[in-house]
Amino acid sequence: MKEPGCYDVPMIHSAVLIDLRVLESDKLTYDPAKITDYTGPQDDIIAFAINTRSNNISLNVCNDKLYGFVPVPLEENVPLSIDYHQLLNIKLEAISRAAPLKVHKDLMHHIKFPELSKYSCDEIYMINLERRIERRQLMIQSFRELGMDAIIFRAIGGSDVKVAEGIIILVSDFPRVFHSPLPCLFREANKANYRVNNTQNAILLADSQIVDSQEHIVKPLYSYWTLGYLISYKGAQKLIDSRPLLNLLPVDEYLPIMFDQHPNETWKSHFPKRNLKAFSASPLLVHPTHYTGQRGHISDTEDSNIVNVPGRASIKTEL
Repeated sequence: MKEPGCYDVPMIHSAVLIDLRVLESDKLTYDPAKITDYTGPQDDIIAFAINTRSNNISLNVCNDKLYGFVPVPLEENVPLSIDYHQLLNIKLEAISRAAPLKVHKDLMHHIKFPELSKYSCDEIYMINLERRIERRQLMIQSFRELGMDAIIFRAIGGSDVKVAEGIIILVSDFPRVFHSPLPCLFREANKANYRVNNTQNAILLADSQIVDSQEHIVKPLYSYWTLGYLISYKGAQKLIDSRPLLNLLPVDEYLPIMFDQHPNETWKSHFPKRNLKAFSASPLLVHPTHYTGQRGHISDTEDSNIVNVPGRASIKTEL
């Protein structure tokens, strides 16, 4: 049900919205004992589904609006701590959709947030354009929920950079548009320089295809969307030593070039020493809230046209 709308379904789990103003709602029940000639299992969800069908009442799932969030019910003998993790995931999901769960002021004293931590890293950075205040506030809320002690790192927008002939050079054949490569690469180069002087450990995390899977650590192929990653002292030094500011291109292109998985041979030729070691997590630890073309997607760097592939709609993406 990727397309927005309301869909008739045979059964609904966990929570149901019922309009009690409708007369037929008096016929609804979850109790198998109250259903005439019921022969199904002693299960409230199945009993409710059978009851609605027998009374010609449809069950519908709608995704046209954000109606709220419901945690998955715990199985028997599952510790309550799992419920806390699920609730945290729901709170983060709500924040990512710009709809954080509100708490009444009289209940705020019951809310406890975890102590701030660097998560075994030397530093944690969140890159943000100053004009994107709403994004920054939502990320700060997420960090608070996670107990993540992060530094807000100001991104450099292409419109903020004074370009003089011979000072800023793009790699060969790269489109001469500055809103994309400059903010990406300048902020990363500045951050990498800071890391080399101040940090020690970590690995790259990327949204990518994978090969050589070993449990939850995999080697990425060409990855275009580097939303978040961990980087070591040695890795940052390799990125700086290749002097990327002399051959500008987006960091999303630069990183796969440096771990030698980029398909463009011309761009790769500007960086002959491609010895960055890259790994990714499987399943991903970081993923986009919206992909290009989806409703609600906003990007300060990506303005590509959506390509419609003929016959693509008929291709199955799942069993």
